[in-house]
Amino acid sequence: MSNIINTSAFAHYSLRSSDLAAQNELIQKIQKIIKEFNEKYSGLANADLEIEEHLPVFEKSEDDTLINIAKKAAENAGVNLKVSSFHAGAETHIYANRKNIHGRKFQPVLMGIADVYNMHSSDEKIDIESYNKGYEFLKAFLDNV
Repeated sequence: MSNIINTSAFAHYSLRSSDLAAQNELIQKIQKIIKEFNEKYSGLANADLEIEEHLPVFEKSEDDTLINIAKKAAENAGVNLKVSSFHAGAETHIYANRKNIHGRKFQPVLMGIADVYNMHSSDEKIDIESYNKGYEFLKAFLDNV
């Protein structure tokens, strides 16, 4: 039997935010919890918070131009379009905070269409017919840009 008490512990959280205000609110809540913990257990235990940003926040653009073009392209390609997300993938967080060669803010768009099953698993599958229809959608989209 041992009565050794661990003198250190660590907790890591990873946030990928699309809302800077919500991210800051969450960080303030965590800071408050740590402050209250340190006050309650003063002399017995102490908690510290370190915050590192690996990817900047990517907030949704208010410009619906590309969504409207996508709707028109979907209609032309005979595709039932459902806009359900405005970004995915870490690269959108990187490029969305940069400027293009003309000094204008870059707005990345990830596009495609296919029925994907078991996404991000070893059993991931893509329906080939929906993939082919997606190709027609992308062609129609680029014809309208």
